[in-house]
Amino acid sequence: MRYMFMTLLGVVVVLAGCNWAGPTALEEPQPVLRPSPAAVDILGRFDGDSAVRFETAAFTGLQQNSFTEVGADTDPDVSPDGKRIVFASTRHSTSADIYVKKVAGQTVTRLTGDPSNDAQPTFSPDGNFIAYASDRSGNWDLYVMTADGRKPFQVTNSLAHEVHPSWSPDGSRLCYSQYNSRTGHWEIWIVEAANPANRKFITYGLYPAWCPSESVSRIAFQMARHRGTQLFSIWTVDLVDDEARYLTEVVPASSLTAAIAPAWSPDGAVLVYTTVRMAIDPETGQMSTQRVDRGDDIWITGADGTSRVRLTGDQTNDWSPVWAADGRIYFTSNRGGGDTIWSLKPLDMKLIEATKAAPSRVGSSKPPGPAAGDAPAGTSGAAVGANRADL
Repeated sequence: MRYMFMTLLGVVVVLAGCNWAGPTALEEPQPVLRPSPAAVDILGRFDGDSAVRFETAAFTGLQQNSFTEVGADTDPDVSPDGKRIVFASTRHSTSADIYVKKVAGQTVTRLTGDPSNDAQPTFSPDGNFIAYASDRSGNWDLYVMTADGRKPFQVTNSLAHEVHPSWSPDGSRLCYSQYNSRTGHWEIWIVEAANPANRKFITYGLYPAWCPSESVSRIAFQMARHRGTQLFSIWTVDLVDDEARYLTEVVPASSLTAAIAPAWSPDGAVLVYTTVRMAIDPETGQMSTQRVDRGDDIWITGADGTSRVRLTGDQTNDWSPVWAADGRIYFTSNRGGGDTIWSLKPLDMKLIEATKAAPSRVGSSKPPGPAAGDAPAGTSGAAVGANRADL
């Protein structure tokens, strides 16, 4: 009896080791159907099969960096040492305030607390100051405070809306967007932080980002053509003796997708940006021109527009990306339910060439859907069409 049990056990072990997948005593054996050689084409596909595009993973280490049950966390920026995140939030008030937290921590410190909206904070290159936009004077202006929230001072003071500050590599100047109510267009200006009276118009556009590399004075921004769909695309402009030169469209808009809100990698070689899909009215067939304040997916591209790679591609909204010194990209997303700060680390661009987008694939590959809703209070939304906005 023992011998029979051991023999049966040995048979079971052998079958398990060979991953037995044959018929059992309760199953009739089925014939194996193999395609004839004539059914396979030159690309190795069988008749009736559709081609499937292969894509490698474009990022690693996705994680949530802020948490709130009410309100929204938006406009992240990371300190030069990579230890702190500054952001705007409506977690404690219906108006947005500026907060700071450790990247790896849970506690948050509130830097502003007035009844107005404070948004779009950004660290100076030395990490000692934070520039931001506020409507505390009745319209949007630029302010600068110390990194711990002290000694705020006003940099711009005009009747025009001025938003989205970005520091020059040496920390002496800011570029920003100014809304020209006479022409109805956004303009890019630069101003000396310590001498606000010294400022200069550069070009038309919105959401400028000054390249952190000191080897070139270059600003990335979004701008739209004044024909066709008039959707935003990503541009760069060089400053030669503070004059605009070499205006270059790096990422063009597609027929239904705008490219917005560029930001630089720490070495100034790569841009990260957001794509926004526009909605089509099913009754009229017209494209929506309502304001949008958020995007669909996060992309990266070389500064010359090559090797465009989509990092996120799910059904969530991801926008306002910024690059940290350690190579991680921080952005706002509703993938956790509410709007909070998330981050990921893109893989080496040479390792993800399989996800490189041809010009026809610039923007999200998802079908057109409803445009995103209004942004939380405190963010300064921009119309996707033709550099115009109603704040």
